[in-house]
Parts: sequence; structure tokens; C-alpha cells
Amino acid sequence: MKFHHQDQQCSSIKMDMMQLLKVAAVITAALLVWSCDNVSANYLKRTSNTALSSYMNLEQQFALESEIISLMQTLKIEEMRAKKDTELDLNEIEIQVNQSKAVHRVVGTDLEEYLNHPFNAFHLIKRLYYQWLKILKKILGKKIQHKGLRLKLDNLVESFPDEEDFITISWGLARMQYLKNIDLTLLVNGTVFNKHSLQKPTVTDLFQISRMIFDEGNFYTASQWLRETLKICKKSGEKNKCSDELLDNKTLNITNILNLLASSLFEMEQYDEAVKVLQELLDVDPHNNRAKENKKFFEKKLKSKKKAPGKMEPKVPEDFQEANYEKLCLKQVVQPVEKTSRLYCYLHPTHKQILFGKAEILSLKPRIILFHDLVNNNITDSIKALGIKEIQSVLELNIYKYEMQGISLDTRMKSQKQNELKRHFANLKNLVFPPLESSVMEIRNFGLQGFFAPLYAPVPTAGGQIGSFLVALNDVLEGTEIVFPFGNITATVKKGSALFWYAIHLYPAICPISHGSLWLASIGYYEGKANYCRMTQRRAWDLRWRPQKKRKPQVTMSNTVNENKKS
Repeated sequence: MKFHHQDQQCSSIKMDMMQLLKVAAVITAALLVWSCDNVSANYLKRTSNTALSSYMNLEQQFALESEIISLMQTLKIEEMRAKKDTELDLNEIEIQVNQSKAVHRVVGTDLEEYLNHPFNAFHLIKRLYYQWLKILKKILGKKIQHKGLRLKLDNLVESFPDEEDFITISWGLARMQYLKNIDLTLLVNGTVFNKHSLQKPTVTDLFQISRMIFDEGNFYTASQWLRETLKICKKSGEKNKCSDELLDNKTLNITNILNLLASSLFEMEQYDEAVKVLQELLDVDPHNNRAKENKKFFEKKLKSKKKAPGKMEPKVPEDFQEANYEKLCLKQVVQPVEKTSRLYCYLHPTHKQILFGKAEILSLKPRIILFHDLVNNNITDSIKALGIKEIQSVLELNIYKYEMQGISLDTRMKSQKQNELKRHFANLKNLVFPPLESSVMEIRNFGLQGFFAPLYAPVPTAGGQIGSFLVALNDVLEGTEIVFPFGNITATVKKGSALFWYAIHLYPAICPISHGSLWLASIGYYEGKANYCRMTQRRAWDLRWRPQKKRKPQVTMSNTVNENKKS
């Protein structure tokens, strides 16, 4: 009994240990998942809405403003016709209508050029969110004489950009400036690659963007924007006031800028610089108690700090994929000589041996190939127009908020240009081998935010994927850079160029676009037969494959004699 009791006790201990190990494993897995999600949560919050800055979405938002102008003019006429006294502030409505009409009058028919500038896109989202949406909510909170007009306005509320959209466009504008190395002094004056915005950014605009960057935890970039904002504020000539524009129902003054700048420097442990900024604030406003307390606290931190202050520089992301993405877009990645010496350009043959494609090997492992001038302008323009047409057909009536980045063309859709593009890829020799099937073509549109989403696990597919093509359908001002964070590869594509890579743990990302928008078409290739034994990537590339023709059976005397014997 004694041994039996000990066995029971030991078995119970083993069971407890097993349960503890299982619980520990579950907790560890949960912590790992949480840590990955926590690292990328701040970034995914912004990259998940990259469709916001696409041209199609901005075009819809501009159309929304045109309709709201027309409805407000009708509302004013109906309210003035009514015999009863109106509850609406018609003067406020008229001022906003005149300001927006002035912008639309200048834009005219050149809408694409207007929306291509990042600050014009920022001002459009700001007008709709900060000005029109507030007026619309005031109107809907009061009595309107025309019931049909009220119903129309009520349906449009959901189409307006919200606070998250405004934060996203502000954050995307700042990130574009950093990753594209654009001169901040020129950008805050509305200039990008010698292209000027319709309206020059105000001090309030710059302070709002700086505050959004600060809230995202990018204190270095926030300090750079705040210093430029401070310079413009000092040029206004007034001692304390920076702008007449209201921000949070208050006018912006120089103390707001200095206070946020001191906080940014403190977060970077630049205590001496933070103390100097607060002293400048106290020179302007000697009775600012908050600045006095912060200055005392910063001075204590400065005395207790033993190490010298480090160099102010941008914070490197903790996630290696995001860090690689930033380095590639900043052109800080230098490939070793052992790899670059093996890369080369050549003329890639087709199956017909008549046409050749100008190919450039960007990487051997993993295999990435860039085909220059593979598709002519007639095909790219037709496919881009087809994508725009299909996207516009998806939009519902009176719904202006476009939340899709692109569209997949239906397999039943028979387009001559689409088939020609697929034939271009299928004719390339020693690249993809039959039996194979092509996926549906996808057409996507990207704006100033570009596109990047971290990948922590292989993307599940239906199986049998061979490779993918990516075709640039238009050119942008400073060039299009497609990067592969896992492979540390950068590809600069132009209109008509095609990028090919084999189906491995590899995915492309797009650097921010400083002016204009990018249109891309993608096609994937899959196995045409189940359980088909396909050669590896390296063998497939080196093999001199030729399609074998079916031979007709030859008729001989021996064959006829044998057939007569059987009969």
C-alpha cells in the first residue's frame, strides 16, 4: 500500500507537471503572438488603410465635396424660401461653400494633377473631416424644412472621412517625406519635385501633422517638423499668435509648438536641448506654470544622467521586416560584391525564337527577374482603363468612400488586351513550363502611403503555385521602387516593365510615392495538373526546354501484315 500510495503521488505529480507545461506552453505562445502583434500593431493600424491615399479614393472624395456643395446651395435656397425662421447658421454654410467652390474652380478639368500632390490630398481630407463634417452634423441636429434633402444628407454622413482617416493621411505624408528623403524645408512650403500645392500649408496644418507623428511615437521626425513649424510661426511677425485658424476651438500660438518640441526632445533623452526650448517658452510666456515645472524636472534628469546625450536619429523599428523595408526605401542596403558580380543582363528568348525580352537578373537566390519594356503602351493603357472602369462599376450609388485597393478581373471577362498580356508571359522561354494555369488578373492602385504589411507566417495557398508577374501600368514622377524585405532586393520599374519571382517565402512591398499614384497588374501561375512532378527552380531555369510535337504513326508493310494476321 505504501508503494501504491507513492505511485499515486508520483503519478499525480507527473500529471500536475504535464498540466503546468501545457499551461506554460500556451502562455508562451500567447506572449509570442502578442509580442508580434504589438510590434506591428502600430504600423498595421496605418498600412491596413493604404487605399485611402489611392487616386480612386481621392477622386471619390472630391466628387463627394462637389455634391455637398450643390446640396448646401439647395439647402440655403429652401431655407430662405420658407416663411418660418430657420435654425441653421446660413452664414457659416455660405462661407464654407465659397471656399470650396474657389478650389474646385481653380482645379477645373485637371483633377488628376491636383490629386497627385500629397498636400492637396491632405487638404481635401482635412476640408471634408474638419469643416464639412462638422457643419453637416450641426445641420442634422436641427430642423430642416425640406425632408427629402435631410434624408439625402443623412445618407452621405458615412461617406465622409473620419478621425482615423485624417490621422492616416497625416502619418502617411510624414512617412513619405522621411523614406523618400524629401527636403522638409521645401515640403512645408508645399513643394515636391518642383510641383507646388494649390494652397500653401498653414502653420496649423504643420502642427497637426507634427502632433500626429508625436502620438505615433516617432519623436525624431516630430521634432524635425516642429522646428520647421516654429520657423514659419516666427516669420508671422506676431509675438505669440501663429495663425487665426482655430485648432480645438483655440488659436495656435508659439507656446503650443515649443511645449510639444520640448516633449519630443525629452522622449529622446535630449534633456539639455529640452531645457533650452522650455527657457525660450518662458521668455515668451513667463507665467506658464507647466513650463516651469517641466523645466525643473528636466534639469534634475540632466544632472542625474551620467552618460553624454546621444546623437538624435530616427528610431529603428523593432520588427526586422519593417526595418528592412525602411532601409530598402532609404537605399541604405548595399549588396555584397559576391552577389552583384554574378548578376547580369541578357536577351530572354521566346518559344517562337523571333522576339526577345530585355531581362535583368536582380537576384539569383531567390530568383527575381526584371523584364524591361516587355509590354507596349497600348496594352498597359487599355488594362489600366479596364481596371478603372471595373472599379467604378463596383461603387454603389451615393457611396463615395472607396475602401478597396484594387479589383480582380472576372475570368469570364474576355478582353483582347488582357489576353495579349498573358500571351507575353506565356511565350517567355525557360521561365514557366506547361502544364500550367494562370490566375485571374488583379489591378491595384497605390498612393503616397505605398504598401507594406509584415508577414509572420507563409501565406496559405491552394497549392501548386509556380511564380508571379507584376506589371507597371504607368510611370510616376520619381520612379517606382518595389522592394522585397525578406530578400533585401530593390527593383525600380517603369511603365511596361514586368517583375517575375518564383513562388517561395517572398513577397513584394511598395515604397511611398511622393507625387502621383501607381497602377500595377499582377498575374500568378499555378500547376495545370494534380500531383505533377515539376523540376526545381534551378533546373527549370538551366534546362533548354522545347515543346515536343506529337508524331503521327508511320504506316509500314510490317504494320499492315500484323494487322491482317490479327483480323
